[in-house]
Amino acid sequence: QLRSEFCISFAKWMLEMSCVPARWSDSLSDLRADVLSLLLSFLDVSSLSRTCSLDNLVGRIAASHEHWRWFVLQSFGVYYDDYMRSVDVADECRWHRLFIYIRQVHHNV
Repeated sequence: QLRSEFCISFAKWMLEMSCVPARWSDSLSDLRADVLSLLLSFLDVSSLSRTCSLDNLVGRIAASHEHWRWFVLQSFGVYYDDYMRSVDVADECRWHRLFIYIRQVHHNV
């Protein structure tokens, strides 16, 4: 419990610091990709979305994070898992792009 709370607060701090001065986001980019992915896994949808807007390694890892798949499946249904397998999209950010597309379609309807 305590470890989980620490990781969540650290991930939120990391997000806040990565949005401020360039030296913080540069230092975050120095972390290994698996460490960044672990830290990003504690963020919610809106925080992960903001992290995707960063123009560095952190943003690229956030856009391709595996949690986008879970956000799509939880928010819009398991149908999309079958759909993504049937179309065989090779883009590593496919779940993030699908999440954005579905939200826009739902908003327009």
